[in-house]
Amino acid sequence: MKTFAFLIQPSGIEEAKEYWPILRFLPDPLGKYFLKQKKSFKTVFTRKIISSKKNEINGFFLISPLIPENIDDTTGEVVLASIISASQIAKKLGADIIGLNGYLSLVVDKKHMIYRHIKMPITTGNAFLAWSVFEAVYRIAKERKLDSSNGCLTIIGASSCAGSLCALKFAEYFSKIVINGQDRNKLNKLSENISLSGKCQPVIETDVHKAVESAKIVIIFDELNGIIPFMRDFTSGSIVCDATLSKSVYSRLNERKDLEIIKGGLVKLPDKTSLGLSNGFKKGLAYASVAEVMLLLFTEKLVNYSLGENINIDKMEEIANLAALHGFETFVS
Repeated sequence: MKTFAFLIQPSGIEEAKEYWPILRFLPDPLGKYFLKQKKSFKTVFTRKIISSKKNEINGFFLISPLIPENIDDTTGEVVLASIISASQIAKKLGADIIGLNGYLSLVVDKKHMIYRHIKMPITTGNAFLAWSVFEAVYRIAKERKLDSSNGCLTIIGASSCAGSLCALKFAEYFSKIVINGQDRNKLNKLSENISLSGKCQPVIETDVHKAVESAKIVIIFDELNGIIPFMRDFTSGSIVCDATLSKSVYSRLNERKDLEIIKGGLVKLPDKTSLGLSNGFKKGLAYASVAEVMLLLFTEKLVNYSLGENINIDKMEEIANLAALHGFETFVS
């Protein structure tokens, strides 16, 4: 039976507590020290997963003790070494393909030549992440009967791979899209690509305050430090989709009772399988990035898939078609 591996790097000490319960009984500084001393990955095996076409796969998660607060490395070399080490373990455990979660995928997108050091297919899951966010927001907007031809949509973190894919897809429907991100060069290139469609007016806005203040829909891909102090600037009644991995962003957004909050990037599995992770999700839910590696395995598409910063819409729509074929559905919270 084909097997996938998925490497998780916790987004911080709070998420790490879900994987190492002992951390709940330690002060955070001591918990961070505990993780810094750990050299091995935690392995969690899933139950057999069955698609709607009755295909069967197995899988397991490798959870890294590395958290961003403990990484004194601006080059990403420490994270890359961790990914290569995990891939070697995955290979020994019989994995046919490996996927990566959010923070790790950002590093790999910048250094996508890493595949030369990994002797197995690899994917970041960004194609399905972008599609699942698009579909969730599109469905809510349609239910609310929002006029996209006169509406403004803002994407925070549009310079990320998934953020840029979402912007390009929404440009087919909205007359105005505000793109915000940390890399001005990428934003300029994205703006040019959106303009080529001739249907949408892209606006680059590096000030988060101004980026969100007039938007009917805001999608957050980037955990910017500035987004929390600007909670007051969201327009009352607007739709806000949190596509980050951070539970703190989602909980702070929920303080605004006049906003419609969506937790983006979640997918319903075809057989409601429990993946064995205590991540707070209902049974049968998974991150889109995890679902992507499953879909590639179900279809035996064992290739480097969502890798690098130049994934196009065709790939995003291809993975959406594979999801429909195998019974995976976008979850709208």
